[in-house]
Amino acid sequence: MATTETLKNERMETLFLLTLLATLVQAGFILWDLVTLFPAVEKLLGLAKPNTIYASALMSNLYLALLGAYAGYKEFQRWTDSAQPQDLPDAQTTRFKRGELIVSSWIILAIFAIALWQLQLISRLPNELFRTAFQSFGILFGTYASKGLFSKAKSKDTKIAQDSTQKVIDYVKSNGSIDTETCQKFCLISRFRAYRLLKRLESEGTLKKEGAGKRARYVLATAQ
Repeated sequence: MATTETLKNERMETLFLLTLLATLVQAGFILWDLVTLFPAVEKLLGLAKPNTIYASALMSNLYLALLGAYAGYKEFQRWTDSAQPQDLPDAQTTRFKRGELIVSSWIILAIFAIALWQLQLISRLPNELFRTAFQSFGILFGTYASKGLFSKAKSKDTKIAQDSTQKVIDYVKSNGSIDTETCQKFCLISRFRAYRLLKRLESEGTLKKEGAGKRARYVLATAQ
């Protein structure tokens, strides 16, 4: 039976593959539009009429929606994962990097196209290139902002964890188990931080989770 983590990774992988496919299609149309703007290529291909093969607004909307969904889900995983940033699984870290690579590629392509246009090697700029590049850059900037906030939150979580860890262990020793709501009230922290604290203690092998959903409780994994 697939675990929650496995299903989460499979969803991320599927979303990435869809985004990659859309990237290749969008890039293919834009690159074809760019190449056919060179007079020599127009003459070679005998393009008497304006090029009719280019990225449409509809395709751009679909692509940017997929890219935004991929980046958003990626950041959702970052914030809900109980591991420290440096301890994230290699596969997940790779997804972070390759998503950023996709967006960075659009910026590079846009700069390259501008250089060709300023050198008067092409008569105009490719359709939808700058919309795609600028909005992709906005997504990338949002990702970096999320990373910065996540780092600050993790630093605060570390201090809270240091102050609350022994409290939680002592509580479980005395009462047998603890759940997220109890941890929140007992340690005077937010529900989200209580969840992350219990997940961290579980990942370290200090606590063991029993049950699922709202009935989930944490007990000592071994005798303390």
